[in-house]
Amino acid sequence: MTCPRCGAGVAARSHFCGRCGAQATVPADNLTAPAGYPPTAPVTGSPLWAPSGPGAGPGWSPSPPAGSAPPHPATGWAPGGMPPRQATAGPDPAARDRRLRVAAGILAIAAALVVVAASALPYVRLSTGVAGHFESMSIFNAGSGSNASNLWFAVEPAGVALLGIILGVLLMVIRKGSLLAVVAGMLVAFGIQTVFLFLGYALGLDYGTNKPGAAGAIGILGGLLLAGAGVMGAASRAARA
Repeated sequence: MTCPRCGAGVAARSHFCGRCGAQATVPADNLTAPAGYPPTAPVTGSPLWAPSGPGAGPGWSPSPPAGSAPPHPATGWAPGGMPPRQATAGPDPAARDRRLRVAAGILAIAAALVVVAASALPYVRLSTGVAGHFESMSIFNAGSGSNASNLWFAVEPAGVALLGIILGVLLMVIRKGSLLAVVAGMLVAFGIQTVFLFLGYALGLDYGTNKPGAAGAIGILGGLLLAGAGVMGAASRAARA
C-alpha cells in the first residue's frame, strides 16, 4: 500500500505514512478476519456490534484483539467475555400435577377420619328426666331399648369413611385419566351425600328438652372435605386428559 500524499510505501496495517504523517487509506480487504479465526455474524440490533465502514455487511466479523483466544465453536464464548445466557427450565407440569393429586388424596383420607369422628361423637343428648343428667346418642352408639335398632344407621357413614380412604389412596397412585375422573366424581358425590346425612342429624330432630351434640357440624365438615378432595382430583391434568 502507498501513501496518497507522498507515494511512500506504507505497511499493510498502518494508518499513517511513516514519511509525511498523512493518513493512509485502508482497503476493504484489510478488514477481513485473519486466517483460522472463526467467522461470526454480528448480533442484530446490538449497538456494540453494529459494523460500519468499508467491508461491513453480511458475513462481516471484527478482527479479534491481539493475543486473544477465538470463541468456543460450540458456545460462541471467548475467555474474558461474558458467558452466553443459559436457558432456565420452567416448572415441571407433571410434578405439579402429581403434588396436586397427592394433596387431594391426603385430604380425602383426612375427611374420612373426620366422618368417623362425627359418627362416634353424640349427635343428641337425651334428657333422662333427672335434672342435669342426659344420655348421649351417636351413630355408633344408638343407646339401649328401642333405639338399639338405629345401629344400622352406622353402616352408611362407616362405608363412606372406608371408601374415602380407598379413593384417597387411588388418587395418589393411579395415573390413567379416565379412572382418575371416576374416582374424583365418586368423592364429590359421597361428600355431598355425607353433608345431607349429618345435616339431618343436626337439624332434623325435635330437641325439646334434649341437647344437640357436635356430631352434626363435624359430619358436615367431613362431607365438605370429601367433596373438596374430589374437586382437587378433578382439577388435575391427568383427570382432564
